[in-house]
Amino acid sequence: MTDKIEIKQFDAADYLDSEEAIAEYLDAIMEENPALYNAAMQDVEKARQRLAVTNVQAPIALAA
Repeated sequence: MTDKIEIKQFDAADYLDSEEAIAEYLDAIMEENPALYNAAMQDVEKARQRLAVTNVQAPIALAA
């Protein structure tokens, strides 16, 4: 019996859910492999677009 395994492509932007996470990610890239900086910036751009959409769709409720 063979079970099918679904493999999903990794996308770092899925895990960059705050400016702090983005800063830590860029720090790690610069420390470990600066040659990946341009690719990391593409991840950051995608994450920031998602964050902007999330912030527009789910505004913070103000306390009464």
